[in-house]
Order: sequence, then C-alpha cells, then structure tokens
Amino acid sequence: MSLDGSALNIEIINDEKMANIPDKYNLVSAVIKSLDIVHNTSICIKYASLAEMKKINQQYKKKNKPTNVLSFQGYKYSQETGEEMEHLGDLLLCPDYIDKEARMNHLNIDKHWAHMIVHGVLHLLGYDHEVESEALIMEAKEINILSKLGYSDPYIQ
Repeated sequence: MSLDGSALNIEIINDEKMANIPDKYNLVSAVIKSLDIVHNTSICIKYASLAEMKKINQQYKKKNKPTNVLSFQGYKYSQETGEEMEHLGDLLLCPDYIDKEARMNHLNIDKHWAHMIVHGVLHLLGYDHEVESEALIMEAKEINILSKLGYSDPYIQ
C-alpha cells in the first residue's frame, strides 16, 4: 500500500487461528493514514488469547491479568534497497477481552475495536495516559482520529 509514494506494510498474525475476528487490515491502514504518516512504515498486529495476553502482561507490565491491548514501540531500519523504513511497533490485541469489554459496557463492537486500535497506535507513537495531563492529550487525539474514521467520541456513552 502506498501513502504519497511511501510504503505501508501491515502484518496481522493470528497464530491461534481465533475465529470470528473481523478483518482489521483496512482499519489499521485508515488509522495510520489519519495520522498523516508519510514515510515508509510497518506495523504488526498480533491477536492473543486471554491466557497469552495475561502471560505477556505479567512479563512486561507486571500485571497478572489479561488486558485489551499492549503496545511495543518499534525502530527504524534500512531495507535491502537502502530505503529507510520505520517499524512503528507491535500491537498485541486480545479479541476475547475486547469483545467482552464491549458487551459489558454496552459499546458498539466495531467502534470499540477501532478505539482499541487507535489507542494502541498512539502508544506506539509515544502517547501515554499515566498522568492526567497526558491522558487528556491522548484522549483528544483518539477522539479526533475516531471522528476522521466516522466514529463518535468513545468517552461519551
């Protein structure tokens, strides 16, 4: 895929062959485009079971429970052609957790998936929500991107 002459490589991994996961390639692509990223970019999305997510959350975040999304920031590298690429990073998404969260909170499932992908990508770009002032900036960015994608504010129910 090309963004103004630049490449966008999206890898989606579903090792456990989880069923009923809607194709998120187009959504991830739209999120990246909405951020006006115009250089050669790659991103990897991996779907994880509840057990795998819990294990990885414990290993990297010291939280002994599953979660909806984990983000691992990437790096820059050169391709064989000498072209610079930026691997934005890896997103680990837990479909069972995301779906359960949406049902429990009476959220539109497609909108919630979009929100989780936007949220994860923003983490890859360095946004965070540990401090209230940073959380407000990140939430505003999420609302803006989701609006560009045709979704309403996820913080208003």
